Order: sequence, then C-alpha cells, then structure tokens
Amino acid sequence: SAREVAEAKQRLLEFRQELGDVQRAADRAEAAVERTSAEVRPLDTARRNIAATSSALVSLVELEEAVRTCERAIASKNLIDIGDGSGLRKISEILPKFQDLLKNGDRGLRRLPSLIARASSVRETLCQLTLSEFRTVVPLAATPSLASSERIGEMEALRLKAICVIADQLEPAIRIDIIGHFLSVRKAAYSAFFERFPAELEQSDKRFAWMRTEVHNLNANGWGGVFPIAWHVPEKVCETICAAVGHALTAQLSTRSGGKPDVDVLLLVMQRSIDFEREMDRHFGKSKRASTGDQPPHTRSELPTFVGLISSKFEKYMGVFVESEDKTLVELVDRLLREETWKVGKDSSVLASSVELFLQMKKSMRRCAALTTNKTFFDLHKVFKQHLRVYAKTLGKQVEKRFKEISSSHLTATPEEEDSLMDAFETFSSIIATAEYCATTVEQLQEAMTSQIDDAFVSQLRMSEEHDEFTAVIARGIRISVRFCENRLEPALAELMQTNWSSLKTVEDVSPYASKMMTQLRKVTSEVGVHLGPAHYRFFCERLASSILPRIYSTLFRCKTITEVGAQQLLLDLSTIKSFLVGIPQASETKSGSTGTSSVGMKTYLNMVEREAKKIEVVLKIILAPNSHVVEMYEALVPDGAAAEFQRILDLKGMSRDYSIHYVLELSKRSGESVPSSTAMLGSSLPVSRGDSVRTKTDGVHQEEGTMDSVRKLLGRFSTTDLSSQIEQTAGRLKGRFAS
Repeated sequence: SAREVAEAKQRLLEFRQELGDVQRAADRAEAAVERTSAEVRPLDTARRNIAATSSALVSLVELEEAVRTCERAIASKNLIDIGDGSGLRKISEILPKFQDLLKNGDRGLRRLPSLIARASSVRETLCQLTLSEFRTVVPLAATPSLASSERIGEMEALRLKAICVIADQLEPAIRIDIIGHFLSVRKAAYSAFFERFPAELEQSDKRFAWMRTEVHNLNANGWGGVFPIAWHVPEKVCETICAAVGHALTAQLSTRSGGKPDVDVLLLVMQRSIDFEREMDRHFGKSKRASTGDQPPHTRSELPTFVGLISSKFEKYMGVFVESEDKTLVELVDRLLREETWKVGKDSSVLASSVELFLQMKKSMRRCAALTTNKTFFDLHKVFKQHLRVYAKTLGKQVEKRFKEISSSHLTATPEEEDSLMDAFETFSSIIATAEYCATTVEQLQEAMTSQIDDAFVSQLRMSEEHDEFTAVIARGIRISVRFCENRLEPALAELMQTNWSSLKTVEDVSPYASKMMTQLRKVTSEVGVHLGPAHYRFFCERLASSILPRIYSTLFRCKTITEVGAQQLLLDLSTIKSFLVGIPQASETKSGSTGTSSVGMKTYLNMVEREAKKIEVVLKIILAPNSHVVEMYEALVPDGAAAEFQRILDLKGMSRDYSIHYVLELSKRSGESVPSSTAMLGSSLPVSRGDSVRTKTDGVHQEEGTMDSVRKLLGRFSTTDLSSQIEQTAGRLKGRFAS
C-alpha cells in the first residue's frame, strides 16, 4: 500500500543519516590517530638513532682498542698474542662497517678516517709479517733445516699455528702463499732425498714408502695442530709429491728401450702406483669429507681423488701391454685351433676352444681394468674383435666342411654308416652350438667392457659386427640342418607316394612311411635341440616345419587314387606328424630348463604349423566328401580356390576326367571363373548331372539322346562362348562314339 511504501522510504532515509554519522566518527578517529602518530614518530626515530649511535660508538671504541693492541704486538713481532687474541678478528668484523660509512659520504667523526687507515695498515703489515715469519720458521733450501720428518719445538709450533690463524683471517692470497711455500719445501725435501738415494723403476716402492712416512709425520711430531683442518695441507702435500713421483717414473720409462719398457716392469710400477693411490684415497677420504661442513666458505671445495694422479701418466706407455695381450691371444688361438678335435666333451655342448678363448679374454679384460679403463682398455677391445673374427671364420669353414660330409651320404646306408653319419651330424651340431655360445658371450663381453670403460669411449665400443658373424654361422648351420633332415625324409616321402592308398581296408595307428618319417625327425631334432638354445632352436623348427609340410602336400598330389579309408589313414598320420612338430620346441625348452622361447614367437610358430597342415587336411577332407557335396565342401574349405586345383583333388579322389568335368564346370559357374582351355580335353566322355545315372550302352539311342539332353542343359546354364564351344566339342566326340 502507499502507507507501507512511505514508511519504507522513511526508514531508508534514517539509515542513510546513521551511516553518515558513523563515517564522520571514523574520520575524526583517523585524524586523532594521525596527530598522535606525528607526535610519536620523531621519538621513535630519535630512539633508533640513539641506539645506532651507541652501537657505533661501542664499535669505534672496540676498533680503536683492537688496532692499538695489534700495533703493539706488531711492534714486538708477538704474533702469538695476535693469534690467540680477538683484536684481529674485531678489526676484520668492524672495519668494513666504517669503510661503508665513509663511502656513503658521512664525515661526522674526524677521527674515523685516521682510525680506518691505521686498521688497514695493521692488516697490510700482518700480511707481510705472517708470510715472512712462516718462511723464517720453515725455510726453503736444498736440505731444509726443518723437515716434516723432524719434531718441531713447542714454541715453533705455537708460532706457526698463530701465523696460520692470522692468515686465515686475512686475504685468501696469504693462505695460498703459505700453503704454496710449504708444498715447495716438502717437494724440495723429496727431491733432495732421491737425488742422494736414487731409486730405479723396479724400486718404485721406495718412493711410495717415503710418501707414507711423510703423510704420517704431517699428523705427528708436533705438526698435527699447526695447519687448520680446512686447509687440507697433508692432502695437498701428498698430491704435490704424487705429481713429482709420476714425473720421475715416466722420465725413467721414456729412457727404457726407446720408450718401450718391459711390460712386466711397467705393470709392476703401475700396480704399485694404483695401490698407493687407493690407499691415500681411503686415508684422506673420511677426514676430508667430515670437515667439509665446518670449513670457511672460501675453502669449501672438494679435493680431487688420488686415483690416477700417478698411474694416468703411464697411459701412453701401455701400448706394450696391448701388444703383449695380442701376442698371447695369437698364440692361444693358433694352439686351440691346431689341437681342436671338433668334438665336444660329455659335460659340455660347445667346443673347448671357444670356452678357453673367452676365458683368456675375460682374464685380459680384468687385468687391464685393474690398471686402466681409458684408451688402453679401448685398444684391448680392438684386439678382441680381431681374434673373434678369426674364430668366427674358422667356425664358418668347419660348417661348410662338415656339410659336405653329411650331404655325401647315401639314403640307403648300412647301420654302421648310419651311426657314422649321425656322429658327423652331432659334430656339425656342436659347431653350430659353439657359434651360438660365442654370439651370446660376445654380447656379454661388450656389456662388461662398456660398463667399465671411461665415458669418453663408451659410444665407440662396439662388437656388433663380430656378433653378426657368429649369427651368420648359426643361420647357415640351421639351413644345412634343415636340408639334412629333408634328405633323411626322402625315403619316407617316396614310400608315401608309392603306397596304394586305394587298397587299404582298415585304418591303422600309423603308416609305415609316417613311422619312418617320425624316426628320422626325432633323431635330427633331438640332436639339434641338445646343442641349440631355445630361440635358435625355434627358428630351426620353423624352417623345418615350413619345409616338411609343403613337401608332404606336394607329394600327396603325386600319389595315385586315394579312397575314403586311405584319406582317413593319411589324416591320422598328419595328426601324428603335426603333434610332433607342435611339441618339439616346448620339449627342448623343458629338457634344457630354459625359458627362452617367448609366447609371441611360439604362437607364431604354432600358427605356421597349423596353416601348413590345414592345406593337407583340406585336400583329405574333400576326398572324404561324397560326390554329391564335393563342390560345396571345396567352396567351404577353399573359398578362393581355383578350378585347376579342384580338378587335381578330383583326380586324387579317383574320379575320371570325363566324370569330374561336371563338378569343375559347376564350381566355375558358382565362382564366376572361366574354365581353362585344357579343361575341355580332360576326358573322352561327359558325366551326367548329379541325380542322374549314366545309362548303359544297351540303351542305344536313348543313351545318346540322354547325353545330348545333358549337353543342351549345360549350354543353357553357361553363356560364355569359350565354355559353350568346349562343351559342343565334347558332345560331338560323344555322338561319334555312340554312332560307331
């Protein structure tokens, strides 16, 4: 209503007035706070300025006192007091603050510039004094007056420690100069000792013994607490002497036999060097890493490992080692091939020469890896490649030689000749097994060398060519094994072809030809399966099955008539052969205890066997089909079959050409395929259509008319010109025969 609207407007007006009152009250409060803050802010600023001034005055007093203390100590050269006191530390902490103050242009204190100058002068003087004092206590001379092997007095130790403490608070360059001077002293002591007592290459252990004593004495005889731990002085001394030792030993090596020292001496010196490097790495490793967290920032750098400091200098002389290993392998391979009988032992499936060859290579690899994994290791791998290629070629020649032996045998051999032939095939199989062992071991050898060689040579280390050579020997051997098996099966296939399959009355468990075939297959596959690994054995089985089943298929069409009982017997034989072929890869795998045959590879193999066997089964099933359904059976089993192939099966079924032409023509009509010109000449009589019976010759004119009616019906069913002319020709021949 109008009254309610008026009341709402009134309440809204009152609310706006109250909101304005609140806003005005907030503005008044904010103004009051700002006035109060303006009164307090100068007080807070004054408080902070007073605190900063008080702290600066305290620092200034401390700086002046520290400068005065250091000046008195410098005047008396009392570095121990400076090292033990806090004067220099305070100067180092406070001086940078006042230097920054002057850089900002604050000149409020007239005494400040002069005090800063005095403090800077103190630091510069201490830099010069500490270095000169250290050189005085530890002089550099041909025969140092103070060596680490000598015990130093307590006061000298205190002076040196104070010098090091002072140097640690000065510029890093002072610390570097002190350490460098001490390293020069120790290197001079080493040189002086071995100039007086020379050590030949064979006596390199004397140099390492001197360094062990040096490292021990740097932690004893009063020297242990002189240098700060963070300086790592003992490690650096050891590194310096190691460099000097490496230079001395390589100089001696270069003078031996025109830069080609005796390999035994070289390996002895190198092994001693590596042992010492590892010993020092272990000795300094724990203390070096334990102290890393407490070091000053400018000294927190990880020292390098000792391994390689001396031994790496011998790398350019290690060619004599590679030559020695090459010579050893040449002699070994020559002896192994000369003594090889090419027969395996009872407890092995590979030739002994291959095992010995790889054992020698692994020994050589371990010996080299213990010394170096750099270029020498890579050159050794090249030597291995050469001898592996030689061995692979020798195996290839033996494969060809044994192939001639096993292929020259007669199919009708005596029992003694049969045993000799199988012994020759066993030797042949052992050579293939050896090639497989070599191919596998070459891969393992490459992996082992790749895991050890330096990163710079990893991409260059390859043995794939050698592996391929052994693989080629295996592939050639498998092909020959399949051919050998094919030759062994020829008598059985000949018996399959010569058997009168139309005379069988009953179906037996297995036919004689199939029994002979299974016997030969078991002999060959068992021999190959014992020697080859699962992967290559499956490949052999694939080649064998893809050869045997097509041979059976082609032989089947060379047989005479096959009746229903014969087809049933052949189907049973095929089932036996197929079951054997399916089981041989798994049987070999179970026998060897290996799982190398992958499920995918096995599935492919089974599919291939099934595919090839099905071709034979189709032929036999069509033979078993009644004549009234033979066309439908062929179309169902062979959707893309050709009329010519169908005619061959009908011939095998025992159906005369004159009678089978009807089924060929019916198949051609269904498939739309034109009948070949030769089909019209398949017989001298024309079969009637299915459901009709052939009339006897006594029917006379009725037989002729029935035959002609059949021809006319066929002419009506087929419209192609070629087919009509072919049937007319056949009908004419039939009419002439009946007329006569």
